[in-house]
Amino acid sequence: MHVDLAGSLNAFAAGLGLGVAYCAMLWFAVQRLCDARKPALWVVATALPRLGLTLGGFYLVMDGRWERLLICFAGFMVVRLAVQQWMKATSSKDPLGS
Repeated sequence: MHVDLAGSLNAFAAGLGLGVAYCAMLWFAVQRLCDARKPALWVVATALPRLGLTLGGFYLVMDGRWERLLICFAGFMVVRLAVQQWMKATSSKDPLGS
């Protein structure tokens, strides 16, 4: 079995990038949700580009090899878990600073 280290690192880096892009787009959508006249339409309208970018990115990185897909997904999940931990840490702080 041949392991392509450069391809694996590139797939992981691409997964990190896709994760950052997905989370940034989600953050943008949530920030504007309260001001939207039709929140349900806003949620759907912003979900489609997020999913399209993510799934399209996975497809391009995969290049016909399922191993690259898994490595890319692992990078995506690293970002997701990091953002989740960061959000827990920032929301548990006392907003009054006492």
